[in-house]
Amino acid sequence: MTRTIPLILASMVIAVVSATSQEKALDVCTLLKSARKYDGKVVLVAGSVLVAQNATAIGGEGCSRAVILSFDRDSTPHDFVAGVDGRRLGLDPRPFRVTVEGRFRRHVRAPLGYVSRIEVTRALSWEFIGEKKPANPPVQKPQ
Repeated sequence: MTRTIPLILASMVIAVVSATSQEKALDVCTLLKSARKYDGKVVLVAGSVLVAQNATAIGGEGCSRAVILSFDRDSTPHDFVAGVDGRRLGLDPRPFRVTVEGRFRRHVRAPLGYVSRIEVTRALSWEFIGEKKPANPPVQKPQ
């Protein structure tokens, strides 16, 4: 009997870890359509990074709205931060697709009104989509 309890507990832990790692990421449109349902909860979201001078957001295909991403540059993986900076500075025009986990807030006061925000706790995946094109393609001279 005493050996059975640790075995059952270990099985439960493995099941929970398995379920969490297999959880499907929400797209931004689904998150925003059900914003009240997810408000204050930890969510897993996938989409493309959108940048402005002072803001980083995640958007979805066919979505007219986006969600602000708030993350700590020092504790977020370097390649994730470099990808966001590459988009912000115009160094890489390719779409930058990410999957992040964090607490969702549907109604956050911002300087120009209210926004929805994800306070990122983990960046799970990130990649530029497509081939990188040279910044200044060679000019062909007429013959």
